[in-house]
Amino acid sequence: MTTADERMLEALSRALNFEEDGVAYYSQAMLTASSNLALDVLRTLRDEEVKHKEQILAIWGEVKAGGGWKGEDEPGASMPDFVSVFEQIGGNPPKEASEGELAALKHALEIEARGRGMYEELASSAPSEPEKAFYQRLGGEEVEHIKIIEDSIEYFEDPEGWFQRHQHGGLDGA
Repeated sequence: MTTADERMLEALSRALNFEEDGVAYYSQAMLTASSNLALDVLRTLRDEEVKHKEQILAIWGEVKAGGGWKGEDEPGASMPDFVSVFEQIGGNPPKEASEGELAALKHALEIEARGRGMYEELASSAPSEPEKAFYQRLGGEEVEHIKIIEDSIEYFEDPEGWFQRHQHGGLDGA
């Protein structure tokens, strides 16, 4: 195995550990969620981390087999935004989030911000364009995770304001 392959495996290992920790965190947080919306947000985030983990493991296998970093980066389906998750549960106001759920979502913000930073760092030190593009894409997906978490926190803390901003209800004078 070349030094370049070892470096790739080390970078992939960091990414894999981060994603595994994310899956474990979101899975644990789901166990205590009482709000159907908070549960769906946490499930969506967990499922995204599982997809990242699978993508990393596929590349890990290529590099470990001595093939280096092969192929194009193949992004998965885009993640639904908070409005889509909200609409999936019927668009009905859910039970309020508990303090524990809000704390879990706020901690999730910290986790995703660390992930974004890690992927930016890995992208900046990646020697090849496919590797760099992969880490940039994962970093961009962490930004999308941050947006959905921020939106869900905003909804739980100020549902009326959230509805005004996202549904534009009552603002046209009708």
